[in-house]
Amino acid sequence: MFNEIVFILEICKKRGLGHWFRCLALSKSLKENNPIRITWLLDMLPNCYKTILDKEKINYKVGKFRDVYILQNTLKKMNTKVIILDLMDLEKDYVNHLKKLYKTISIGGSKEGVAYTNISVNGMIKRKGFIDEFYGDQLYTDVKYIILRPDILKYQNKKLNKGIKKIYISLGGDYRALGVKIAKLLNRINPNFYIYVVLGANTNIEKYSVSHPIKILKNIENPGRIMKDCDIAITAGGMTTFELLYIGVPIILISITDFQRYPCKVFQDNGIGIYLGEHDDENLEVKLKGTLKEMDDFHKREKMVQKGQMLIDGKGVLRVKEIILRELNRGRI
Repeated sequence: MFNEIVFILEICKKRGLGHWFRCLALSKSLKENNPIRITWLLDMLPNCYKTILDKEKINYKVGKFRDVYILQNTLKKMNTKVIILDLMDLEKDYVNHLKKLYKTISIGGSKEGVAYTNISVNGMIKRKGFIDEFYGDQLYTDVKYIILRPDILKYQNKKLNKGIKKIYISLGGDYRALGVKIAKLLNRINPNFYIYVVLGANTNIEKYSVSHPIKILKNIENPGRIMKDCDIAITAGGMTTFELLYIGVPIILISITDFQRYPCKVFQDNGIGIYLGEHDDENLEVKLKGTLKEMDDFHKREKMVQKGQMLIDGKGVLRVKEIILRELNRGRI
């Protein structure tokens, strides 16, 4: 008899893919040397992601699983007692409905529903106002629970170059292609920069015209390989930020959403990155120019990297896996 664990997550334009790779890394880790069957329930599944799940032998179903009745009918056919949730706007009523029959574990997402799951594991910077009151059984909130994708773990401790030649830009899902706008500003500041712009799966890159030395990338399976070759990166404070910190790439931060302002400020205050404010700041080009001049200082970049790598050790997936398996072995879930 094997345990079946069900993941519920969504793919949407306004969200990056940090949650997707977080769930993928955790699914793979849970299956290692354990008789566990993993099934994903999704709202949609583009072919590029279907290929990845097929390759990893992860079962999946696509449907309107925000509808609790559709979800309940689907779960009745499965041999599971455990639901892992990674949903934006997780509602209290949705969680309470699931808790009648299943143990619920949230590993990401937002809104009040997170505070009502049985177990909540949040790999994030602790912030006032996020789960001030928790009504479940166990709450874990710390950057040590951040789950990095496995390919990132291959590239820690990159060698810093003396100058800045290659720049990596990734702003989460970036369905509005704001990264392209920033790349063009950088190109105006210094046409010799070689710039990689990573866009999300829901971005129509055919709409955006760029030429050498700007290169647009989409749906890249191994971003770490490109990150390690870049001298600095521009990111928005989400999962990509932690991947860059782990590898050792100095970061410039530009927030895209209200939720990103707080972590961006924390990185700035702790000397880990330089925060320029929001993407629509009318003085963004001036700020970029001044920051690039500041980051020309090799020793400053070196200190930023050292502080960033003290923050994240890449073992988050093992810690989250341990929490889940401990509960399974105790028979609690």
